[in-house]
Amino acid sequence: ASHHNVIRNNLIYCGRRDYSYGIYLDDEEIDTSVEDNIVLECPKLAAAEPQKGAAFLLHDNPRNTVRNNIFADSSRLFRFPNSYGGHTIVRNLFVFGKRSLFDETRDPAAVPGPGDGRRQVDWDAGASIMDYNLYWTMGDRAELDTVLERWRKRGWDRNSVVADPQLRLDDPLHLDALV
Repeated sequence: ASHHNVIRNNLIYCGRRDYSYGIYLDDEEIDTSVEDNIVLECPKLAAAEPQKGAAFLLHDNPRNTVRNNIFADSSRLFRFPNSYGGHTIVRNLFVFGKRSLFDETRDPAAVPGPGDGRRQVDWDAGASIMDYNLYWTMGDRAELDTVLERWRKRGWDRNSVVADPQLRLDDPLHLDALV
């Protein structure tokens, strides 16, 4: 387990392998700050390939801060399996690609019920904050709206917006001026 790390000012571009992750905070990574990064096309898999991996993954950990990042045009932008809660995920730009997956594993505050045998019950860090983010999709806008509506009912992303950030994703070396 590691604590109090800082991941800042990185450009992570074009992971083309199954299980590619742009930024991956693994088991019991606690109180880490992920700020001012750009993760683009990671993973970027062909439509026929398995859709595994994500631009950003929080896995079995609590209390991390993710802010002022750009996660764009990946097969899956983020996953939060087995979260312990207590995360702050704010002021990020999430741009879903045409073939991005919208799946129900993206739950930053999921804490299982008693008796299911998972460790999170002992590590519950409380509610996560996921808000003030900007979302866009190059694919199905209705699907994005549906996901955000479900999240807002859970208390997340109430002040987040869906708007075209007008990024030129074909020029990743110049996206850093926007962070």
